Amino acid sequence: MKNKKMVGFLVIIVVIIWGLIFYKIFNTIGAHDNANSNMTMEISRRDTSFHKADTFMIMNNYRDPFLGTRTANYKKENANAVKKNVIPAPKVVTTVKWPVIVYNGIIKKKESVRPLALVKIDGKSEFMTKGYVVDEVELINLYKDSISVGFNGERKTIKK
Repeated sequence: MKNKKMVGFLVIIVVIIWGLIFYKIFNTIGAHDNANSNMTMEISRRDTSFHKADTFMIMNNYRDPFLGTRTANYKKENANAVKKNVIPAPKVVTTVKWPVIVYNGIIKKKESVRPLALVKIDGKSEFMTKGYVVDEVELINLYKDSISVGFNGERKTIKK
């Protein structure tokens, strides 16, 4: 009997609280609609004859993010000026001394996902997978008949 009274009391309290919540929501929505209509009427009644037009000027003397110079500081070339021919310096070609690399074959187990390549680098045999680096030589791609390796930023394809 005591529990039934308590449940009834709690149900009444919950109904009152939800009623207050819905009352505040609907009251706020209704007041918001009225406020918007009053605001539009006030704005339309204002006299706009005393407002000045907004004027501004764009200053484009900012730094060019690619060239690093200011855009307003470009000099115009003089028509009478003599252009100097500048000879570019010859490019120095650097050759990378590759180690001796020999591709001996590929090994793959049935349950393995990644195949292994048997590679000899300067006479030292290594098992390598894709992305593996030994003595600064990286295995980039692995094929049945060849491998693609990288060394000091250069790439080579080595066949069996």
